[in-house]
Amino acid sequence: MACPFSFRPRLPNHASPHAPSRGVAESDIRPEPSNGLQETVSTEVPSASSAGYRRISRVMSHIAPEERGFPGPAAEDFVAYNTDNHHYITRLHEQYGNTFQLTRDGQKVLFARGNQELKQVLLSEDFGKTWDSEAASGVSQVDYVMNLIQPLLKNTVFNKHGEENAARRCTYRPLFTNSEEHFAPLFVECITGVMKEWQAGAVDIQDLCHDLLRKNMVHVLCGEFGPQFYDSLPVFDEVMEYFVQRYTEACHSQLVTEEDSRMMDRLFQTGLKIVAEFKALSAKVQEPSDTLKRCLLYLSDRAGISSEEMAATLVNVMIAAGEAPASILAQTLEEIAKHPDVQGKLLQEAMNRQASGGFERWFDGLHYTQSCITEGMRLFAPATLVQRSAQRHTTLAGFPVAKGTVVGVCVHSVHHNPEEWPEPELFNPDRPGLDYQLSRGMLTFSKGPRGCPGKHVAMAICKVALNMIAEEFELSVLPGQPPSAECPKVAKMVEWSVDGIPVALKRR
Repeated sequence: MACPFSFRPRLPNHASPHAPSRGVAESDIRPEPSNGLQETVSTEVPSASSAGYRRISRVMSHIAPEERGFPGPAAEDFVAYNTDNHHYITRLHEQYGNTFQLTRDGQKVLFARGNQELKQVLLSEDFGKTWDSEAASGVSQVDYVMNLIQPLLKNTVFNKHGEENAARRCTYRPLFTNSEEHFAPLFVECITGVMKEWQAGAVDIQDLCHDLLRKNMVHVLCGEFGPQFYDSLPVFDEVMEYFVQRYTEACHSQLVTEEDSRMMDRLFQTGLKIVAEFKALSAKVQEPSDTLKRCLLYLSDRAGISSEEMAATLVNVMIAAGEAPASILAQTLEEIAKHPDVQGKLLQEAMNRQASGGFERWFDGLHYTQSCITEGMRLFAPATLVQRSAQRHTTLAGFPVAKGTVVGVCVHSVHHNPEEWPEPELFNPDRPGLDYQLSRGMLTFSKGPRGCPGKHVAMAICKVALNMIAEEFELSVLPGQPPSAECPKVAKMVEWSVDGIPVALKRR
């Protein structure tokens, strides 16, 4: 998931909205000439220091640059990349295979989706995170991010590197390790209250899910004090709407403007206020509950993190952990509205849960509910680009890769790879091998040591919410309403419908 702490894309070096298309039309793209090297080189990936790597390098040094290496288009199509985003990358995978290369501003960029290549790019020490937003962010305190609708504030765990990042992750480990059972009662109470306000009839399920996720994230931040900060959420709505409109246009300017900074400062000031009030409340608690001791602001305060960093981290969590799970939950509910049989199975599981003593005893038993959410994560990956940079001269798919080369992993492409997921466009909760942690072709939360640490919390909220919604409401598609996949989206590497996702609700 857009996942907080996970997706840190390299900023494409074409931030100007007036930049001309530097690519060619897809119909004009042809694979680079083959030199037969792929048929003569072992499919095993040799290490950068091995004799195999040196042999490949010597052979390739005698081959003309335009004839060697990965297949792919001559150049990135700037307009297609910024209009169709992950769908454009997926089409290139379909044309060129699991690994291809394109040229962006004179630099080679690789894309990979094969299982072996993904393991190497995401899990080996040959590749590391890349966070190159300075071109757009400049000296502002705001980072433009391709994988989220809104920018992020700087100087938090989201954009720290190396030992600083590791130290922050260590601080927050109690929140992200086996904390679901501690927060589940708060999630149930929160979702119950939220659903009481839902009206039957036509609704924007995306907006409702976003509100639901943000309120639950306030509990992750503030523990049982969460409801006291619900009145701070309207400013997050206003800023979100500003950036939805800001980035709706394809090929928009990625430069952080003064208005962008002003809007983000509104969130920062709200964050400072929440932090101050939380500190005052928690200081009065003599014996904090296990839930309070695991919430993010409590852990931050006890670690001596400054109020400024706490506020910026709070804002970034509300953005990243609000957008991504809300997108998954809303699009999954839209899909479920088309399938009464799926709703029937969810309802039966909810009734079994009630008969067995509620979520406290049945949380780990919601297998079908979890399958529905996991299939939604696969089909509607909310953040669709992971990028890494080669930390040393290495190889990928048997070919040399120079140090500094950027390798992109399009999550949408991985999740729609027919080699891993037969009939990938179909929503099928009974699909074998659905596991958000272990499935080879599942990258919603990325993988490896820099994957999303909040994945279990996000899954817990979505699982509880889907089960409770299916118990309380019958969903259906509105007559004449096109699916959200055919409606305008924010022109970034995200799945967010500009005009919402209308469905019909009926209380059971």
